[in-house]
Amino acid sequence: MDEMKTTPEASRGRRLVLALARPGATLGRRAMANPLLTLTLVGLVFYAIVRLSYDFYYSSFGLEPEDVGLGYADTISRAATIIVTAPFLLMLGIGLVMALGLCLWIGDDRPLLAGGLTAAFVYWGIATVIAVVTLCVDSAWRLADGVESGDPSPKGVIDIGVHPRLVEVAWFDEAPPTLADVGEHRTVLIGANDGTTFLYDATDCAMLRIPSGTITLTDIDDDDVAESACS
Repeated sequence: MDEMKTTPEASRGRRLVLALARPGATLGRRAMANPLLTLTLVGLVFYAIVRLSYDFYYSSFGLEPEDVGLGYADTISRAATIIVTAPFLLMLGIGLVMALGLCLWIGDDRPLLAGGLTAAFVYWGIATVIAVVTLCVDSAWRLADGVESGDPSPKGVIDIGVHPRLVEVAWFDEAPPTLADVGEHRTVLIGANDGTTFLYDATDCAMLRIPSGTITLTDIDDDDVAESACS
């Protein structure tokens, strides 16, 4: 009989676990009971993450993702890259460690064990989403800052699926007077859509919108162009 007794502190601990586990376990059971709905919601969540990252990135240049041809289909197709990134796996490891610790704490109480495990994975998923949102937005901000400084190489933890690059601009005909020196500047290709090419001139710190049919672009090495005056 003595083995079945628990201290007041242990009872309070078990009540705390129950209070934390119950809402997460309920949500987890509903998710497992509706797998199609769950997968749809997961897809929408990761679409929202990618879209938020793109909004942060393109707004730095006065653009919307749609300006460069990124609609819903293009955005959702790039969410898979984010799902399998290192932060997701890191949070998975943390979640498993938490679940193991919960198992050891609960012991042989099977109903509490089942609810606690389900809740642990639900809360792990929520923490993962928060971490990925933070890292994606940070990566978008760092990428935009790099473009403005003339260095479009990715610097964030997560590849958000946007890859600007240094280019040399050449005109098919005579260049407009205000853009005559662009070919000698440090220029980054942002994107192109509907006959318009979007370039960032990191030498003059200016966003350019040029008809695609008037220019030709050639990828160049980082050392082949002038330094950026922007920061």
